[in-house]
This record gives sequence, C-alpha cells and structure tokens, in this order.
Amino acid sequence: MNIYITPTFNTQEVAAKVNSILTEAQMYNDALQNDEPVTVPSGRTWGQLLSTSQQIRINCEEWIDSTTLGKGFVAADWAVLEQVVNVLEYLLLQGKVSIKQQPALV
Repeated sequence: MNIYITPTFNTQEVAAKVNSILTEAQMYNDALQNDEPVTVPSGRTWGQLLSTSQQIRINCEEWIDSTTLGKGFVAADWAVLEQVVNVLEYLLLQGKVSIKQQPALV
C-alpha cells in the first residue's frame, strides 16, 4: 500500500483505509491507461472502491461537523480529516488520485 495521506495517531485507521483506496484507484487508472487487465489486492471492483470512498467521505464529514466525536483531537487530526474529505471528493468527481504519493515511513 502506498502512503498518500500521512496519519496522525488519532487518524491511523481512516488514513490506512483511504491510502488503500487511493493505491487501488491508481492501479485501476494505470491499467486503464495502458489497456491492461488489473487485479487489486482487496479484490474490489471500481464501483466498490467508489462506494467505499463515498461512505468514508460522508463519515469524515460527519466527524468534522460533530461536537461529540473527536474529543481530544488536535489541529493535525482535523487537518488529516479535511484532507481525506478533499481527496475522496476529487476521486469521486474526477476518477483520479489528486495527491502525490509520499515515501513510506520506516
């Protein structure tokens, strides 16, 4: 899995899910561009990737707007959630990954 969104401690789970989606979306896009078949690690179809993306985006928006969720979050946590919403919205509207892959943290 590639790292597109660097998580904070409180956003590890959602960032891992989004990084997986973005990795697989990029695999689909690369295969389509090269006119090759593609199999992604999760086995999800393009439609399933988009459906999962939409659900995560909605959940993050609700999290951001909530006054009870995210207690103990710091500014960096909220920034990651905002980035997740923006990246997934772009994927859903354009069908492309909009951010550059970051090097893996060792």
